[in-house]
Amino acid sequence: MINFDLISRFAVASLLLLATPGPDLLAMLGRGISQGRQAAIVTVVGYALGDVTHTIFAVVGLSALIQSSAIAFQIVKYFGALYLIYLGIQAIQNKRQFRIVSKNERIATATILRQSIISSILNPKTTLFFLAFLPQFVDVNAGKVQLQMLILGVVFMLLGMLVYFPVAYFSGVIGRWIQTRQAIASKIRWVTGSIFIGLGLRAALTENSS
Repeated sequence: MINFDLISRFAVASLLLLATPGPDLLAMLGRGISQGRQAAIVTVVGYALGDVTHTIFAVVGLSALIQSSAIAFQIVKYFGALYLIYLGIQAIQNKRQFRIVSKNERIATATILRQSIISSILNPKTTLFFLAFLPQFVDVNAGKVQLQMLILGVVFMLLGMLVYFPVAYFSGVIGRWIQTRQAIASKIRWVTGSIFIGLGLRAALTENSS
């Protein structure tokens, strides 16, 4: 039986992460500033399609791991917790990561979509994030692990689009507002870092996420 309590907790954690600007969101804002809201919206679609690919990779890889060894899966969960903490520390320390970079050259819509998908799929940090984040909300004892992870991946993708589409629509205004307030970058770093570290600590200190 699928654990809907875990899925709801995953949704809340995902919303916290998605609502806090990260490199992908800031890149999308930069695209919106330079090329308009259509380019920003297409970028969001590309990221979403990339998330689907990462979900499939995670489902296949982690499911095989679970079938081979439950202990190995627990080890992956603990390493995932440490990786989330590491991401949080990196977010706090890396000031440049939270700057909006806007380029003035015009790029075709199809090219923007392709670039966004490829950028998401080939980003090793995104791959590691999915491998670290999804297992923290999987209840092995409930069975149907593949279905659980697939649902979690779809939920993350849909929530991402729900959060990012309005931001993309107003990307020009939001992006320029952030650019004129450099102190915001520091607050973004600390909020983002704290969320990642909190999730990592929760996963590390909770023996069983179920």
